[in-house]
Amino acid sequence: MRRYELTNEEWEQIAPLLPPEKTGQKGRPRKSNRTMLNGMLWIARSGCQWQELPEYYGKWQGVYTRFRKWCTDGTLKNVFRTLCNDGDMENLSIDSTSVKVHESANGGVKRAIQSNRPFPWRTEYEAPHDCGWLGESCRVSAFTRK
Repeated sequence: MRRYELTNEEWEQIAPLLPPEKTGQKGRPRKSNRTMLNGMLWIARSGCQWQELPEYYGKWQGVYTRFRKWCTDGTLKNVFRTLCNDGDMENLSIDSTSVKVHESANGGVKRAIQSNRPFPWRTEYEAPHDCGWLGESCRVSAFTRK
């Protein structure tokens, strides 16, 4: 048995919930549902991209196509619902980890710094306008101030 694959007991619970493998149509026979489901589980548990699926499970496009089909027709939802009803409460684990972040890190509004200066973004010696056509800011030296 390979990593992340279903055991025989798990497969016996899930197999009747999946569509039949032999449809009676002409053409190339479909890959087995168990191989495809194991490929989907490998992707979900490893966190890799679809393109990194090992060749043992078949082409990644085929596994992805079957995954999308089972998502849209409700097959996977039915499997998960059935497995949740038969949950093992003996090994239940709940994690309530909480991390507080600054509100600007999670999309919150950044507040301006409160200051008693009329223009807090300007330095004390910077004039409030541009000089001439060069667009350079006027800087008033501390020595020329009276």
